[in-house]
Amino acid sequence: MELLWATLSLLADHQIWLISLAGVTIGVFLGVLPGVGSAVGVALLTPFTLHWSAPHALVFLGVLYPSIVYGGSITAILLNVPGHGGSAATMLDGFPLSRQGRGALALGIAAAASFLGGVIGLTALILFSPPLARLGVSFGPAENFLVAVMGLSLVSMVIRGSAVKGLIAALAGLLFSTVGVDVITGEPRFTFGLLYLHDGIPFVQAALGLFAVSQMIELSTARHSAVRPDSVRGSLLEGALLTLRRPLTWIRSSFIGTLVGVLPGVGIVAASFLAYADATRASRRPEGFGQGEPDGVIAPEAANSACIVADLIPTITLGIPGGAGMAVFLGAMSLHGVRPGSFGATQNEPAIAALCAGLLIALLLVLLAGMTAAPQFARVAGTPRHILVPTMMLLSLLGSYALRHSLTDVVLTIGFGLLGYAMRRNGFSPVPMVLGLILGPLAEQGFQRALMISDGDAGIFFRSPAAKVLWCLLLAAAALPPLVRRCGHRYW
Repeated sequence: MELLWATLSLLADHQIWLISLAGVTIGVFLGVLPGVGSAVGVALLTPFTLHWSAPHALVFLGVLYPSIVYGGSITAILLNVPGHGGSAATMLDGFPLSRQGRGALALGIAAAASFLGGVIGLTALILFSPPLARLGVSFGPAENFLVAVMGLSLVSMVIRGSAVKGLIAALAGLLFSTVGVDVITGEPRFTFGLLYLHDGIPFVQAALGLFAVSQMIELSTARHSAVRPDSVRGSLLEGALLTLRRPLTWIRSSFIGTLVGVLPGVGIVAASFLAYADATRASRRPEGFGQGEPDGVIAPEAANSACIVADLIPTITLGIPGGAGMAVFLGAMSLHGVRPGSFGATQNEPAIAALCAGLLIALLLVLLAGMTAAPQFARVAGTPRHILVPTMMLLSLLGSYALRHSLTDVVLTIGFGLLGYAMRRNGFSPVPMVLGLILGPLAEQGFQRALMISDGDAGIFFRSPAAKVLWCLLLAAAALPPLVRRCGHRYW
């Protein structure tokens, strides 16, 4: 209740409104750009918030998520190009609606469903973050190690494509996380005599390279460019009212998105396809899905928005992200002194309350943007590649340099960009690698400290009730990927 009242009191803060407005504007703009997702957006803009206060920085970076995902839905509906992985399911019925001349109707449905799903996810964030934080207080080094392993295992197993390649990428990220001076023993590792590497591989520079630079390299080598959307007809207001008249669909999908978001590492893609599958099974006209069924837009959009906000629950309270975007956000939290994990929601209540207030404002602004300016934002999707690629590349390298004013950081970003491009070309996702960089230190330090406490007795990883629950969740996670892949393949 304290977090709830603190959140409501901040709704009267004009600075929060202005920062949220800036975040939504930039987020929707980035969302409609081909290939730019939430991870890229947050990695790109994090260096520019380093001199901000923690609450303002978290608000700005946090509101990017619903904005970028809705921007990706605009291109999915109008261009049949999902700007975000979670928009792939929206594309299945959104684009057929657009081809029928009802693109504005689909945009209105997406805006309203995103708002409603986000409100449910935000309610879960406010209500369930404190209990999870109190649970996290009881976690020791052994539990932190198991949490890190569980997060890596979940993401690696449900990543789209080969699970083996996902595991290889995660292990590579873990290897990169060991570079630098060991905080337990004080010994330098894999530094090759370079003082630059004694502090480890900087996360923001690596993320900029893996996501932003690699995506621009891939876009520059593509054979086709983005296509400008045709004229958008229909009624945005009609789409919003249609969503309200189908409460069972968006309520059920929002709860699916919230539950998936609370599970560390499952991700928005799984949430959207599971909600789409549920809407298809519950519909009286399942044959209409894939041909322009409004419920086919309502379900994934409500699930997406709810999942985005609910992803913050494990990120804040347990210190493990729900996906690539939250992995970058987790790094941004650490940079601003907001400690994720056990005390994330208790010791940093002002910053968390500001984040919640900013998210609510962002949901309102996204709804207004979807009802008024979505067709205008969609024109950005036609940005020529010869303008888009150099601009985004320049911004990425400037962001890398601005963090520590080091040209070596720029070289490192370019190197990770080339690595990310090679990974994409060979079917490896950079997401597990980023999570390996984030969760590697947590796993390593938890493992070492647990064995030090127990004098080398490995039984410490099994004794506590929390450890037993985490082992059960880790084993149960093995049954989740086949279900997610089956649903995804059926409705892709």
